[in-house]
Amino acid sequence: MRQRRSVLYRWPYHLNVMKLFFRALLSYQKDGILLHASSLEIGGLGLVFIGQGNSGKSTVVKLLRPDRTLSDETTVIRKINNTYKAFPNPWWNGYGIRNINIHNPQKPVRLKALFFIKKSKDKTSLRKLEFKEALSMLIYIDHSFQQCGLWDNKIGIKECYLFFYDLLKSIPAFQLNIKKGRKFKEDFLVLLNKHFKENG
Repeated sequence: MRQRRSVLYRWPYHLNVMKLFFRALLSYQKDGILLHASSLEIGGLGLVFIGQGNSGKSTVVKLLRPDRTLSDETTVIRKINNTYKAFPNPWWNGYGIRNINIHNPQKPVRLKALFFIKKSKDKTSLRKLEFKEALSMLIYIDHSFQQCGLWDNKIGIKECYLFFYDLLKSIPAFQLNIKKGRKFKEDFLVLLNKHFKENG
């Protein structure tokens, strides 16, 4: 029993080392990043929700009741054949998730949009971010940027920055203010569909 407890106690530290190594590997290959974000699929759309701890990443997944949940904590985004795709989290913990449809965890989904999430007491709202604002938020809010390098931190950070830059030139990013409640999913989808209808 003591040995089992010791293994469980050390596991989170081993997990962090694996994440650092994986981030470095992605930046070395120049085709992906690992974000502190939840991700899901609704109607064939891959949506990624970025935020700091306790910002509501798991809550968004629970409220939206998606067709498929990729992760509630960290998400891999890769560029394959000029298409950005969100991949299931290989270390998904499932904390805070209940009664959610989870299936076919190996299949990625084409990325449609990024959301920087924030809790709101007033109403659910969606604002399209300008490129520079989105890039700044992705660098400084997500904190993945500071962990891109391992063998050579300067090279890792440079490759991570270039990936962020290209990603945001191709994929729209939004500020999403979340008001918890039964109407959140309806309100969110109305706002999202309105944006894509107006912007093609």
